Amino acid sequence: MRLVVVSNRVPSPRAGEKAAAGGLAVALRDALRKRGGIWFGWSGAISEAPDRTPRTTVRGEIAYEQVDLTAQDRQEYYLGFANRVLWPSMHYRLGLTEFSRDDYAGYLRVNRMLAECLAPRLRPDDVIWVHDYHLLPFAAMLRELGVKNRIGYFHHIPWPPIEVFGAIPASRHLLEVMGAYDLIGLQTQTDAGNLVRGLTETTGATADRRGRLRMAGRTVRVDAFPIGIDVDDFRRFAERSSSLPLVRQTSQSLGDRRLVIGVDRLDYSKGIVERIEAFRIAGDHSPLQTRLRLRNGG
Repeated sequence: MRLVVVSNRVPSPRAGEKAAAGGLAVALRDALRKRGGIWFGWSGAISEAPDRTPRTTVRGEIAYEQVDLTAQDRQEYYLGFANRVLWPSMHYRLGLTEFSRDDYAGYLRVNRMLAECLAPRLRPDDVIWVHDYHLLPFAAMLRELGVKNRIGYFHHIPWPPIEVFGAIPASRHLLEVMGAYDLIGLQTQTDAGNLVRGLTETTGATADRRGRLRMAGRTVRVDAFPIGIDVDDFRRFAERSSSLPLVRQTSQSLGDRRLVIGVDRLDYSKGIVERIEAFRIAGDHSPLQTRLRLRNGG
């Protein structure tokens, strides 16, 4: 039984290239190394007339299978609907959404294209694990192609209540196609509850106390499966790093001040106002941070 991971982007499989620092890439790579299987998705490259046959590169137990997108695909599917509608709405920022029928059509078109690329490569006993908001309708596209495998989906960002998500013109259709999954995982019980309520109130799905739903003749389980970091590995890394010259010099230069380090983007979903306050508490009065504080009303 193979594990087939599907994500928006597939990291480069080139030998010697370090894994991406993002939690999704690290978690998926580790899972595939342990079980073996396929990692399928967009290569990140743009081609005028891309070959829709996935390029396969095998590294150890993982077969990386990548396809290119056209510039129109990227604009409508990725930059358009995924990033200008789903991302802000999932973070409760409806005022920042920019819905376009063309973008939504492109979002569905790319999901279908990816499903058509993957379906012929599947084995009957493969377990398919789809990741994140770029691919909400992916299982439904596979089902239309006759795929009967078990398909799970994990949502790595918040899922808002139906009062927020329902404001998206395409929300009903997106909720209906979620019924093609066998298992849907989210980060918190609040997110899972929001999705269950949205499905029951919008699609007519019925739920039992264990979070299982009956939708269009299928059973779907929705639950919280929070993904965290490997705390022990981070601790070991920190202990090893404490002897490095740069770390010692930085520690000595701070004196009694505290240092806050972040690796995520400082956008509206990451809490930029809280980050600016952290800089203030740390006593960093550099011109850059002062400008940031003034720009954000601090």
